[in-house]
Amino acid sequence: AALNLKDYAHKRGMKVIGYQTLPLSFFDEIPKAYRPPYVTDPTCFDHMVIEEDLDVGLDRLKKLNIDICAVIAGSEMGVTSAGLLAHKLGLVCNDIRLLEAQRNKIEMKRVVQNAGFRVPSRTMRSKFVGLWVFITAPHMRRS
Repeated sequence: AALNLKDYAHKRGMKVIGYQTLPLSFFDEIPKAYRPPYVTDPTCFDHMVIEEDLDVGLDRLKKLNIDICAVIAGSEMGVTSAGLLAHKLGLVCNDIRLLEAQRNKIEMKRVVQNAGFRVPSRTMRSKFVGLWVFITAPHMRRS
């Protein structure tokens, strides 16, 4: 997806900046086929910022002197960092008070439901025994 994003952005006169909170050496033990594309092909971004501290990274982004119009999480692990970064950049983004709900699908359903939207039914189990009873119940068996 990252490789296609750069082509898409360039056709619209935009640039793509990668932001990684983990050092690239983090991926050394991961088989090459499972590594994010920017680890094996750094050209998928016009610029790459690798910085764990978001405030320091924000300063580095500002020094690029590029108008940033959006922050997109590249993985589930990046949702929180992307949300905080978009907020710090003053971009239109999800309210940072909902970051925990964004990472917790059960909590997000609760937030959406409390806002008046219909959501699919769900069952929450806090103990393994309760989960086992649920998944072995007759309604879960195939006919």
